Amino acid sequence: MAKPKNHIELQFLSEPSDVNYGGKVHGGMMMKWIDQAAFACALQWSNSYCVTIYVGGIRFFKPVHIGHLVKMEARIIYTGNTSMHIAVDAYSKPCWPVRVC
Repeated sequence: MAKPKNHIELQFLSEPSDVNYGGKVHGGMMMKWIDQAAFACALQWSNSYCVTIYVGGIRFFKPVHIGHLVKMEARIIYTGNTSMHIAVDAYSKPCWPVRVC
């Protein structure tokens, strides 16, 4: 049996429904994507259902605009008997102009 991975990467495309009137992604949407990445990482590691108990230390440095590709990198940094600590880093970049190959 293969050893479970302790990291995962997810990507999201910011859409018009994710942004505010200024064209920037809502902080709540970013937090949702962070939580989804952490859940996927925990599920992959534990192979069982997991829940978020605590989130802390979130800092936003630059706004994410509509049309940006957002990458979440989640990794296990600690495991206990019944708990895990997961760090999630978020990156974004414009994904236009769109080129179809």
